[in-house]
Amino acid sequence: MPEGGDLIPGARGYTPQACAFRDHYQELATVEAELFGLSAQPTDYQREMAERLPLPFEILSDAKRTVPRSRPAECGLSSALP
Repeated sequence: MPEGGDLIPGARGYTPQACAFRDHYQELATVEAELFGLSAQPTDYQREMAERLPLPFEILSDAKRTVPRSRPAECGLSSALP
């Protein structure tokens, strides 16, 4: 990967969404929001990404893609996944 490649949006987990939630984490905490990320990547990759970015919330692995995208409430999620 070229120098600075980790900073390219979408490269290796560096998405605008992940960084926006990271940047607004404290605001969300004031309203007692429970925040986590969900990814189809394996746990080892997620751990490295969370440390590299750094993300103040857990990234959950759905490597087997078992969370239904159209009905996340059935899995305890409150809103639709993109």
